Amino acid sequence: MVFLPPAGAVGVIAQGNHATPDPNASADASEALRQALLRHEEPLHLKGQLLIKDSLVQQAVLRLTVQASRELAGFRQRPLPLSAPWLDSLLLGQKQRYCLFSCVQGYTRTASNNRGRIAKDMGIGLLSMGLAIPVSHQAATRVGVFIYDAEQHAVVYAKTSTPVEKDPLAGVVIDRVLTDLLAKDFNLTDRI
Repeated sequence: MVFLPPAGAVGVIAQGNHATPDPNASADASEALRQALLRHEEPLHLKGQLLIKDSLVQQAVLRLTVQASRELAGFRQRPLPLSAPWLDSLLLGQKQRYCLFSCVQGYTRTASNNRGRIAKDMGIGLLSMGLAIPVSHQAATRVGVFIYDAEQHAVVYAKTSTPVEKDPLAGVVIDRVLTDLLAKDFNLTDRI
């Protein structure tokens, strides 16, 4: 089956506790997910990336992939009907029935924000004499993998990880999350 370029939605928390979408961090996370998929190309039965030449269409596909991933994350029934004429036309144009699409979502904090967060948590712990010790999360990573069947117009496979408290831009985090997520279903044994 072919696969779409992975989508990324990664934010950076620089001030306060609100993540701001970061296009560079999202692109880096997307590339890390693409490399992880290619590392497992054979067991996942991938036959190459779906070619999208137009840059505007590429951006639209990434946006629609993130949107579809968020919609599908909570569903348990299979197959999941998915109205995706954009995906149907891409697959029809390349005469493909199945397509794997994936998304990495998460956030990270700047070093200065992280120091402030730790100081605040410690201050609350001291003021409450240890009765309340808040634990703010430094980062989070979540990966979703979906297989779409153009004939059924439905998602026939959907798997989303629980958020992992690790920086999506740190080393092999995305590869490990993907490998752990798909290990049972695709017999992935080569965890980094």
